This record gives sequence, structure tokens and C-alpha cells, in this order.
Amino acid sequence: MDKEKGTPDRTYPCTHLSQELEALEVHTEAPQAEPGSEERFDIQAVAEPNPKRSGEIAEAIFLAKAAGLGFIVAKPWGDSGRYDFILDNGHGFLRVQVKSTGCYAGSRYLVKASGWKRRRYTSKEIDFMVAYIVPENLWYVVPIAGFGSREHLCFHPHGNGTGLLEIFRETWCLMACPRVEVKHPEAKGAKAKAANAKRDYAAASKVPASCRAVELSVRCAVCPMRGRI
Repeated sequence: MDKEKGTPDRTYPCTHLSQELEALEVHTEAPQAEPGSEERFDIQAVAEPNPKRSGEIAEAIFLAKAAGLGFIVAKPWGDSGRYDFILDNGHGFLRVQVKSTGCYAGSRYLVKASGWKRRRYTSKEIDFMVAYIVPENLWYVVPIAGFGSREHLCFHPHGNGTGLLEIFRETWCLMACPRVEVKHPEAKGAKAKAANAKRDYAAASKVPASCRAVELSVRCAVCPMRGRI
């Protein structure tokens, strides 16, 4: 400590800090990089996987797939609607809900066929449910009549083709065809509604005698021309 001149009893902090630093040989210069050395950076992913992000990725892949097949694709503003995309197939507009899964269990892939609060989709809300099986890079294009009131859809791409929904594998042709309206008498009671749903499923799952959409570059699982392109 230094004493102020004329006041021997008062002291002040040392004013010779620079001299002490020199005595300790403290150097403040930044270390120089060695010749030829390179600075390296680690790039880290910032987005954590979650259901919403997985859904966004599936939608982006669907957009590329559908546009590549020649469909005109539109995305509604916001995400509060019951469908994700609107497709113009040249004959009209279709409402499409996109789902994806990568979980394989019990020889099947399971896709949720309901929305928020397990609310099932209806024909008044969507026309197609399109399910993307991520590990297989497969698409199932299922009309609403193909699954009715089911809460979950099961897909068996490694089975023998007997799964109820295997006939909808890669059926982009269904969306390329003119929409067929199925008219039913007003259903009263559970049995009548079940009968109508059964007829709808039979109409939607009918195996075609000829290719539904020759102009498409992909063939569905039941197309007579499958394997020729």
C-alpha cells in the first residue's frame, strides 16, 4: 500500500500495478496459431425431433411427391383445418390429410386416423388420407370411404397382400381420376349406416380392370400394368 505524502496514517491502494505485472511477466498478447493449422467448427442440429416437426417433414415430402406427379397442390393458411392440402387433379379439388409413421410393431405400421382429441375424420371434412411409411418410403393413398370410422389404420407392406388397406398402396391414380359421388338413401339406424359404409368401401377398393391413370409415372399395388414401368 502507498502512503499519501504528509499523512503517514492514511494508506491507498497500490498505484504500481503495472510494475507488479511486469515483475510477474504477465503477457496479454493472444497466442498465435501454428503455421498450417486450421480452425474447425462443430455443426450441431438445433431442432429436436417431435411429432409436429415430423408432420411438417412428411408434408414437405408429400408436396414434392404430388407436384412431381403433376398435381397442382395448394396449402391452406394456418393449421386449424381438418385437411393439410388441396389438390387440383384437373377434374376438381380434393381435400387431403397427410399422416406419417416410422414405428413398426407386430408386422405392421400403425397410423392414427383421427385428429385432435381423437376426433375421427368424415367425408364432410376430407376426401383422402395419405399415409407415408418413412422407413419403407411408401405411400398409401386411402379414400375416406376406405377406412370409414376407424381410429387407426394398419399397413402391412411386408405381408402377403391380404391386409385390408394394401390395395391402397401407391394409389395416386385414385386422386387423378374424376371424383365419383356415391349416393345412398338416408341411413337411419346403426345397421343402415354400416351397410352404406360397407358399400362405400367395396366401391373404393374395387380392383380395376385397367390402369386408372396411365399418364402417372407410378403404379399402384393392384394396377394391371404394375411392373411395366
